[in-house]
Amino acid sequence: MKAEPLNQQPGLPGSYQPSNSHRQLASSPQAHACWYALSQGPGLRLLVQATESGLPAMSLVEPLLVSLIDPSWFESKEQLAKKMVGEMVFQILERHGFHLVATDQPMPGYIFSHSAVYEGSVRSFP
Repeated sequence: MKAEPLNQQPGLPGSYQPSNSHRQLASSPQAHACWYALSQGPGLRLLVQATESGLPAMSLVEPLLVSLIDPSWFESKEQLAKKMVGEMVFQILERHGFHLVATDQPMPGYIFSHSAVYEGSVRSFP
């Protein structure tokens, strides 16, 4: 069964295109909430701020996700949920002009103990 991409709000770039291993999980309400939180407003600003500061991408946005989604959801999906969120972050930052420079960087976190680091300049930002 093919999962539909997570649609963006009008004016925001694109939608989440899950990899094959994340297609089923991507249809969950929690995945939709993650995409919505990360791809616009405060979540997007936090991703950009972390990236521009040279920090792991998830370092500033993790508290936002934990406030919106029960942390047990991230743990109960055998790491797939965390990997899916990383894939979302990659797609979002790439669309805004950033590129991946390092993966699996340690970070202090409640849910995420590692995250990717990106660099570049903002191509488009709301």
